[in-house]
Amino acid sequence: MMYSLNVNSIRSLLKKRGKNALGVLDLPRYTHEHLGLRALNLSTDLLKGMGRSDIERIRDQGDKVGCTCLMLSETESLDLGSSKDSTGDAAVERMSRVIVAGSVLGCNAVSLSISSKDTDDAFDLATERLKRVLEYADRVDINVLISPMEGLTGDPDRTTDLVKA
Repeated sequence: MMYSLNVNSIRSLLKKRGKNALGVLDLPRYTHEHLGLRALNLSTDLLKGMGRSDIERIRDQGDKVGCTCLMLSETESLDLGSSKDSTGDAAVERMSRVIVAGSVLGCNAVSLSISSKDTDDAFDLATERLKRVLEYADRVDINVLISPMEGLTGDPDRTTDLVKA
C-alpha cells in the first residue's frame, strides 16, 4: 500500500512568502522529507503558467528523492455533454492537455469532473467525447478517473453506464 499526499491539503503552505516559502517545484522533496510520503497528487491549477520544462523538473525532482506524482486532477468541471459542439470540443481539448501534462509528470492517472445535466442527449454526447479522451489517454498509457458530481455523474449507476458505454 502506498500513501500519497493530496497537495490541496497543504495549499496554505504554497501561499507563504519569504524564506520558508514552498513552491510547486519543491513539492516532491517536501512531501518525502517532511511528511515521509513517496507519492503526491497534484491539481492542474498548480501548474498554471508552467511550461513543459517546469513540469519535467517536478518529475525529475520526484525521481531524485523517491516521490512520484500519481495523479493529476483537472480542477474545473468539464461539460462533455454540452449540446454546443464548441463547448464539448473545448472540454476534450482541455483533457488532452491535462493528459499530456500527466504523462510528462509520470502520472498513471488523470481525473476529471463532468458538469453535464443528466439527460439522454447529454449522456450520448458525453459518451462520444469521453471516448475521444480515453483514446488519447490510452496512447500514452494513462488512466482517466471520473470524480462524481451533481448531474450526469451524480448517480453511481449512471456513472457506471457512462463508463461502460
